[in-house]
Amino acid sequence: MHNKKFTLIELLVVVAIIGILASLLLPSLSKARERAKMAVCKSNQKQVNLFLFSFLDDNDDYYPVNANQSGAGSWDDKLSDYDGRGYTDAEKNADGVIGDDIKIYVCPSDEVTRDDTTKARLTYGLNLGRIVWNTTTWRGYCRGITSWGPGELPPYGSSKITDTIDPSDVIAMAERPHTTNYLGASTVNNNLNVALDFPDAELPHEGLQGTNYLLMDGSVRKLNYFSTATTTSGSFSNNPVNNTMWDAHK
Repeated sequence: MHNKKFTLIELLVVVAIIGILASLLLPSLSKARERAKMAVCKSNQKQVNLFLFSFLDDNDDYYPVNANQSGAGSWDDKLSDYDGRGYTDAEKNADGVIGDDIKIYVCPSDEVTRDDTTKARLTYGLNLGRIVWNTTTWRGYCRGITSWGPGELPPYGSSKITDTIDPSDVIAMAERPHTTNYLGASTVNNNLNVALDFPDAELPHEGLQGTNYLLMDGSVRKLNYFSTATTTSGSFSNNPVNNTMWDAHK
C-alpha cells in the first residue's frame, strides 16, 4: 500500500479554509469577551452601590463628598469603612492609593493608561453636583449627587437620596476612565463626572453608544450617552443638564 500524501494545492486549500473559519469566529469570540467584561463591570458597580447605600444609612441619607472640610479624603476612601479595606484617617487623607488596583473599582475594559502608574486606578465617578457659592442653588452644568469641599453647603455639596423624586431615572455613577482618575484621589474632582465631559472621553464597551451607568435606585443599565442627556421634553442638553438623567434635583 502506498501512503497518500497531500499535494501543495490541497494543503493551501486547507489553510485557506482554516483562515476563513477563523475570520468568521474571531469577531464572535471578541464580542463574547466584551460582553463578559461588561457583565463584570455591572457587577462591580452593583457592589460599589451596596457600599454607597451603607454609607447613606450611616450619614442621614447623604452621599459621600470627594473631600472633607480640610479638602482631603475622596468619596471612595470613605467607602473603605464598608468594602473591607478599613483605611485609617491618614490613609483616607492621602492623595491616591499606592499599589495594585482593587478590582471592584476598575472596569475590565478600562484600557486608559494613567499618568502615574504607581497609583491604583479608578474607572468610576459619581455624578457631580455643585451649588453656587454661599447659596442653595445648584449649577446648571452639574446637578448630580455630590461634590467636593470645603465650602459648599448643604452639606459640602452632597445631596440627600430621599430628596430625589425618581431615583430610578437619575445617574449616581458612570464609567469615565481617564489619565488622572485614581482610587483615593481627592485634590481635584477627577473622581466625579459631568455630562459635558463625555463626548471627548475614552469610554469603554461601545463608547458613547453604550456604557454602564449606576442609577440612584441601585440598578445598573447599559445606556446610550445621548439618551442620558435628553430632557423630559425630548431635546439634547449636556449643559445645562436640567431635567435629564444627570439631574438629581428635577
